[in-house]
Amino acid sequence: MYKSGKVMLVTAAQGGCGRTMAAVGLATCLTRHGTVALVAENFYGYFGDDIQDDTCFGPPEECWTGDQSPRYPKNNLRLLRTNTGDLDWLSKVISKLRLSNDFVIVTRRCPIQTGAERLFSDGLARLVDAAVVLYRHNRQSHTDNKILLDVLAGGRNLRLVLPMVNFTATSSEVERGSKWSMAAMFVFRKPLAEAGHISSNPSIKSVEQVFYNTAIPFCAYTSYGAVNVSLKYSPGDAMRPAFAIHNAANLLLDAIEEPTEKVSP
Repeated sequence: MYKSGKVMLVTAAQGGCGRTMAAVGLATCLTRHGTVALVAENFYGYFGDDIQDDTCFGPPEECWTGDQSPRYPKNNLRLLRTNTGDLDWLSKVISKLRLSNDFVIVTRRCPIQTGAERLFSDGLARLVDAAVVLYRHNRQSHTDNKILLDVLAGGRNLRLVLPMVNFTATSSEVERGSKWSMAAMFVFRKPLAEAGHISSNPSIKSVEQVFYNTAIPFCAYTSYGAVNVSLKYSPGDAMRPAFAIHNAANLLLDAIEEPTEKVSP
């Protein structure tokens, strides 16, 4: 069973890693399991062109079309747009959303170049129950996001801190993928292993299985503009981004699952 009001952070140390795409996809997936509040700087285009207000409740019907997508209950999603980096304000918003939603997803970029930026990331980690960190296949992204993962994991005992590589970033990174994938599995071995330990899926247990089953594959269409991959693609197609998002959502659910109390005879 799941305890309501669980908060999940989708972040990255750099821009251009696909964190908004991932947050939107995860929020859409989780609507099948309860009510979801998505807090983001921008979701224009992901749920239809009509969403322009700062606060939106219940996307319009046309937002939920997709030839290959399973049905998601649109009324289970709440959207809140905010650009503020004020941690106290975010804390108040998250506390309020916890009370009225089963899941709260917050997406924020968390640069780690300065002490103040690291303090912000550490403070944000204390407000959430699990985190997903998007990164790209290059040395700078590996280095920066490894630091970010350590900051998030050190802030409190999060139930899951999942690194997710986004091959969608550039085709050249895909061409160098084999070398960088081996490097990523070395750099992020500990959090990948911890995610495998949490996973209830017998096919997603080892470091390699977690890495490849949550890696967002290169897909030219999603490299430009806002695409809700959970609506556009089937989660059963391993060559499409929805597959990785679906697996990441299941890992998040595994991480926040509460043990069922045994009833005494």
